[in-house]
Amino acid sequence: RGAGFDLEEGAFGTVVNVLRTLREQDEQLQQRWSDAAVEAGRTGELTVDALAVVGSQVTAMGMDQEVLQRVLGTALLQCSDPWDVWYGRLKAYREENGDCLVPQGYVTEDGFGLGQWVKN
Repeated sequence: RGAGFDLEEGAFGTVVNVLRTLREQDEQLQQRWSDAAVEAGRTGELTVDALAVVGSQVTAMGMDQEVLQRVLGTALLQCSDPWDVWYGRLKAYREENGDCLVPQGYVTEDGFGLGQWVKN
């Protein structure tokens, strides 16, 4: 959604559904996906490292890695648990400030109300 389009509509709807189903069935995939979403939140990226999540089996299919990273990475982030991304933002705050004592009104540089999220 942060990327400016909704992958659940149109041609990507099937891809999104397959990704969610795979995630429910594979604990290792779920952990890699969660870790990638936390990292995206920490760095402020609008995508996750798709290759770190899905691994070499997809690259072996001969797909262009740049396209794969952009499209699949955006789809993976969009299907991620929002908590993971927010947790990544909290980690970034801690790295910058040395603690997790986020003021309630604090908003990240990219406009996310981290203080309110921590309060809730």
